[in-house]
Amino acid sequence: MLQQKAECPQANILEDYLSGSLPPEDIESCERHIAACPICGDTIRGLGESADDTFNRLASEVMAEPPASSTKLLICTWNESSP
Repeated sequence: MLQQKAECPQANILEDYLSGSLPPEDIESCERHIAACPICGDTIRGLGESADDTFNRLASEVMAEPPASSTKLLICTWNESSP
């Protein structure tokens, strides 16, 4: 993994840039740095994609039906414990 250079913005600055909460006077210099620095460019892409990927994964897990083997196990367990 590549390490940030001394002139790179801190991770919280990059996060603020992505979230739109970076002060307007800092946006242009941050964008220039990101465009010129492959390390920060990769960091921005990683930060931006990871939130979307996490959301998509969690949403698909919630919406997915339980595997057939889990359903059978639940039915068998319920039948065994029924009076």
